[in-house]
Amino acid sequence: MVIDNKKQNIEKETMITFQVFHAEAWQRKAFLLILLCVILASVLLPVHLNVPLMPCLFQSIFHIPCPGCGMTRAFILLGHFRIQEAFMMNCNSIFIYGLIVFITMNELIGWLTGWQVRFRPSRKLVIFIFIISLGITVLGWYHNLAVQKLI
Repeated sequence: MVIDNKKQNIEKETMITFQVFHAEAWQRKAFLLILLCVILASVLLPVHLNVPLMPCLFQSIFHIPCPGCGMTRAFILLGHFRIQEAFMMNCNSIFIYGLIVFITMNELIGWLTGWQVRFRPSRKLVIFIFIISLGITVLGWYHNLAVQKLI
């Protein structure tokens, strides 16, 4: 019995899931509603929106675009399947948008059927994905700053 507890503790330490655990039913539905609104907004908003969306606090303080600048417009482009333009707007947008779609589908399937897809990557895989994502973000930020001749 001690071995079983040890095995469960090791599994708990090394596994990460994309589920919202111990959430009330209304919290899960609210989470799903927010995710659906993000996806619907990306599909329904026009691609060439001439209205300023949200001011960037980082850019307001430091007078250079932040690594996340362009993410909203990139989501709108992804909603219209303009992947290359979205990548040029913010290179990490494809990964994050895909993650939002995956989590939304998981929550929607869970709400409709009661089944949940559990994705449990190992700690090494999570660290690897984090490092790759951080590298892409930094390189994309550097590229955007170079294109705008800010560096």
